[in-house]
Amino acid sequence: MVRAIAAPLTLVAFGVASFVVFAAIERVALALRGDPARTRHVMLAVTGLVGFNAFYCFAGQPSLAHLPSWLVTGWGLLVVFASTAMFMRRVGRRGDIYVQEKFAQKILKKWEWGDAPPSDDLKDIYLLHTERTKQREARLRAYKETVREMVADGLVTRNELVLLDSLRAQLGVSDRDHEKIIGELSAEARQLFDPSYMGSVEQRLAREQYRKDLERVVVEAARQGAAPSPATLASLRAERGVSEEEEAAQLAEILAGPIAAIYSDELAEVAKLCAAIEACHGDAAPLGLVRHLATRRAQEHVAHALGLLAVMTKRSDLDLLRQRVKTRLDPAPLAAVDPALAQLVTRLVRGEHGELRPEPFIAIAGDASRYLRAAIAVLVSRFADDASRATLRTLQGDPEPIVREAAAANSRLDADMAQMTTIEKMMLLRQVPIFAGLEAEDLEELASIVEERRLDANIELFREGDSGDAVYLLVNGRVRVFVGGGERPQKTLNELGAGACIGEMAVLDSAPRSATVCALERTRALRVPGDGFKRVMSERPEMSEAIVAELVRRMRQMMSESR
Repeated sequence: MVRAIAAPLTLVAFGVASFVVFAAIERVALALRGDPARTRHVMLAVTGLVGFNAFYCFAGQPSLAHLPSWLVTGWGLLVVFASTAMFMRRVGRRGDIYVQEKFAQKILKKWEWGDAPPSDDLKDIYLLHTERTKQREARLRAYKETVREMVADGLVTRNELVLLDSLRAQLGVSDRDHEKIIGELSAEARQLFDPSYMGSVEQRLAREQYRKDLERVVVEAARQGAAPSPATLASLRAERGVSEEEEAAQLAEILAGPIAAIYSDELAEVAKLCAAIEACHGDAAPLGLVRHLATRRAQEHVAHALGLLAVMTKRSDLDLLRQRVKTRLDPAPLAAVDPALAQLVTRLVRGEHGELRPEPFIAIAGDASRYLRAAIAVLVSRFADDASRATLRTLQGDPEPIVREAAAANSRLDADMAQMTTIEKMMLLRQVPIFAGLEAEDLEELASIVEERRLDANIELFREGDSGDAVYLLVNGRVRVFVGGGERPQKTLNELGAGACIGEMAVLDSAPRSATVCALERTRALRVPGDGFKRVMSERPEMSEAIVAELVRRMRQMMSESR
C-alpha cells in the first residue's frame, strides 16, 4: 500500500521540481538571448533529452538486474545514443525547416511529377517540388498569354483552339490546365470570345492606326485651342472605314485620356515656373531675365491649357479668353473655368517673393525655351551644391549653341574674366529701360552687335562733346562722370558702378556728349553702337514698337510729374 502511494507522489514531486528548475533556466535564457521562440524550442529539446534518459536509464532497473551485466550496459549505451541523436536532430531545427519537412511528407504521398523523387532527403524533395511548380506556372503563364494574343488577333476562335494541341504538348499543359486557362480568359476579357468583337488582323491594325491618327489630329487641334475640323474627321473616317458612332466613342476616350493628361502636364509646368519666378527675388541681371522669360513661358502654358479646355469642354468663349492671356494675365475670369488654373495665374500676378535656392531653377532647366535654359545655366552656376553642378554639366551638352556657351563659360573658375556670353549680354541689355520690354529674340539680336570694352584706371570712356552714337552698360568696375577739364575746372556729377547705363537715349539721338566719363578702376563695359542698333530696328519693326511704347510711357510720366 505504501509503495502504491509513494510511486505517484514521487513522480509528481519530481515533475513539479523539474518544471520549476527548467522554468527558471528558461527565464534566464530568455533574458540573455531575447528570442522567445528559439529559446523555448531549445529548452523543450533539452527537457526531452533529460526526461528520456531519466526514464529509460532508471525505469525497470530491478528487472534488468537479472540480466547479464554486458546487456545492461549495452541497454544504457543504446538509450544514451538514441536520445542524443534525437536531441541533435531537433535542437538545430528551425520552424521553417520543420514546415518544409512536414509539407514534403505530404508531397510524397501525392507525388505528381511521374518520376520518382531523386533523393530521400525531405528538404531536397520540398525544394524540387517548389522549383518544378514554379516552372509549371511559368509555362502556364506563357501558354495563357499566347492564347490571349492569338484570339485577340483573330487567328483562332474558341472552337479552333484544338490547333494549339502541339503547343500544349511542348509546354506540358494538361487538358485540365487548358480548360482552366480558357475559363480565366473568358472571365477576364469577355470580348476575346465575343464574335462581334473578333476580326481579322488587318481590321484590328486598321482600328489601331485610326486611333493613333485621330489622337494626333485632336491633340494638334487642341494645342491651337480648337476642335478638329469636321472635314478632317470625315476624311479620316472614310479612309479607315469607321462609323460615326465609333468615332464618337474614340473621341470620348481621347478627351478623357491623352488630352486630360496633357492638360495636367500644362498645369504642372505652370506650377514649376511659378516657383522659379517667386525665387527670382532681387535686382541682379540673371534674376531679372529668368523672371522675365519664365513669366512669358508661363503665359504660353496657360494659353495652351485654355486651348485644351476649349476642346474638352466645347466652350467657344475660352478662345477669346485664351487670346487675352497672351498679353495680360487675369485670374478673375479663370475662376469659373478651373479653380486650379486660376490659383496658378493668381500666383503669377502677385509675384510673391520666395527663398533664393537652386531647386526651383533646376526644375525648369529642361524647359523648351533655349533662352530660359541658357539663363538657368548662368544662375545655377552661382550655387555650389551637387544638384546645381550636375545640372550645369547636363546643359553643357544641350543641342542649342547659346545654352552650351552659357553652361561652358560659367563652369570655368575664371568665368568673370572670360568673354561674355550671349545670354549674359542679354541680361545686361534688359536692364536698360528702353530694352526692358523686348522679347528674347530681340535681345539676342542686340547682343549680336554689342561690343565689349575694357578700361584701366584713369582711361576715358568718352569725352564731353564727342558724338553720342552709342549707349554703354557697366559690367564691373567704377567710373566718374564729370564736366569741364582743360581751362575749365572739373565738376564731378556722379560716380557709377556695375549695372549702370550711360547715354541710353544716344541710341536714338546722336547729340554730342554732355559730360566726360573716366574709369576710376579697372572697368569692363558693353557698347551698343547706334548704327547697328538702328539697323536691327529697321529689320525688326516689332522692336521699334516696343521702344516707342517705352518712350511714350516716359513722356507721360514726365508730364504727370510736372503738373
